[in-house]
Amino acid sequence: MIKYVVIGVGVIAVGVAVYALVHRMNSEQNVDGSKILQKCFGAPMYASTFSMAEVRDWLKSRESVIKTGAKGLVIKVNPKTLTKIGQNINLDAISGNNLLIAVIDTATNDIKDSVLIKYDKLDDKLESLLQTGDGVLVVEA
Repeated sequence: MIKYVVIGVGVIAVGVAVYALVHRMNSEQNVDGSKILQKCFGAPMYASTFSMAEVRDWLKSRESVIKTGAKGLVIKVNPKTLTKIGQNINLDAISGNNLLIAVIDTATNDIKDSVLIKYDKLDDKLESLLQTGDGVLVVEA
């Protein structure tokens, strides 16, 4: 069974895994923030309302990887949340709301899979969980 753990400010160990991809952004500070996200995580999926059920379904389809010691990471992408995972990157030029969902192997710090979602609104349950964790939600087996 997958558990959702809300993590407070500065307590995101799995954020180190995102470092490898986000580190590439540092060398491209003059590029539009949305293009940087797409270069690192691929073209976004679009949703008018994105729900906790959709997060759960995406992570459930990767449950075998999570059970081997990986963790899921759900992040509202903005400069504040990126700072919490050790990245000081100016993404002010990002248009719209972006959510990143990733499965990270905690032993190797490799991102096994990720999806970038551009949304208009989050459902109340997902918004509440992300708000409690200041924009970050960690999922473990």
